[in-house]
Amino acid sequence: MTNLNLFLTGGSLRPNSNSLLGNHTIQDIAMFRPQLAIVSCSTLDNTGAYIADMDQADVKIAMMKSARESILVADHTKFQSVNSDYIRLASFPAWSTIVTDRAPKNQFLKHMAALGVKVIYPGSK
Repeated sequence: MTNLNLFLTGGSLRPNSNSLLGNHTIQDIAMFRPQLAIVSCSTLDNTGAYIADMDQADVKIAMMKSARESILVADHTKFQSVNSDYIRLASFPAWSTIVTDRAPKNQFLKHMAALGVKVIYPGSK
């Protein structure tokens, strides 16, 4: 695509995750105001989304703070009420939308609807 500009942040490249991490990354993110941040997590429950790596959490939180809107992407295996990871990315309704591959439990869907968070999965309206 010829009309696309790609920016990369500074920081240290973590080979096992292909992530740019560290203070330079967070400083670079703060210079931009993206329209959309698409963020993943390790686990999520009715209260929020979690991750196990502090450096990745810092970068994701910085991106969400800079962006106008944030979307959470999580496959069905990430929905857990027990054994969640210990670093909270954010509490709901920090994301406007959750995108997943299967319908979550009805209780979760009702809770997100009450918070104004849209949940998108195959077959959803």
